Amino acid sequence: MNRRKFLTSAATASGLVVLGGGFWARQAMARGDIRRELLRHSTPLLTAKAHQELKTLPEQAREKMRTYFHGACLNVSGFVDEVCSPNFREKLADCANQAEQHGLFLQVFSREVMTEVQVLDRVRTIAEEISQDLDQNWAKCCQELADEWGMSIKDYRITLSASELMDHTAPLVRNGIHRALELAHRGGRQLLLNDVVDDITRSALLLLPLEMRAPWIGWPLFAVMAFKPVFEYFADKIRNRAATLQRTISEQLAYLGNRVSGEFVNEMKLRIADLQQWQGQAIETAAAHQAQVLVPSFI
Repeated sequence: MNRRKFLTSAATASGLVVLGGGFWARQAMARGDIRRELLRHSTPLLTAKAHQELKTLPEQAREKMRTYFHGACLNVSGFVDEVCSPNFREKLADCANQAEQHGLFLQVFSREVMTEVQVLDRVRTIAEEISQDLDQNWAKCCQELADEWGMSIKDYRITLSASELMDHTAPLVRNGIHRALELAHRGGRQLLLNDVVDDITRSALLLLPLEMRAPWIGWPLFAVMAFKPVFEYFADKIRNRAATLQRTISEQLAYLGNRVSGEFVNEMKLRIADLQQWQGQAIETAAAHQAQVLVPSFI
């Protein structure tokens, strides 16, 4: 090839690269514009949903847990009689540390009032009930979002239904739950949820930490946080031989539901907030996918 032909061919090839590069750049810009436009519609919907859910649903969970504990603590005479006995006082005095004292109280509490299995069963029941409201909210949000996105992309003559949007985001939310499980296992933490079940929302609410240290092994952490100061208060009163010991312990048990439900509501806020974060990330991915469908790459 002579020099003139070489320069002509090189110039033609360079022009094609420039034209191709410009075309791909315009495609990328178009996809970015579409993605931003779709997210502009999604942000207020997701924000409003998140605010309403965090305002109402944890409080519903609190009331359900408080009602359960109040009912269980109506008949605590067996617990009160035993921990107020001279024999129990002697055992308490023989404890080498606070953990052993907690274990002593917990043994009687589990036998006379409730076990960790019963508490966890109640958590599962509440999670199932709350998840129904969360699922309804998500379905409504996806419907509104599909309508908003449909208006934005109507010129492309491509439709998007709420069911399609939910089908696309479900695996992404599930992946978020899987990652949370993996992180917990790598960190040596135990959660109530062992694996993601078909009900994704319920699974997210069951990412609830369990205590792994004796004597609380298997108890939900929120309950442990509520029980500890109560048991320490009991130990102090027993050691000092309070004159109204039985009445004092009975009264404190009557308020135990308030303490436990107070810790539980904080846990539910965290679980719902995590779910909302995964939903938001799923919507971002769905918006990017929709932009890719509308403006595909040609290579």
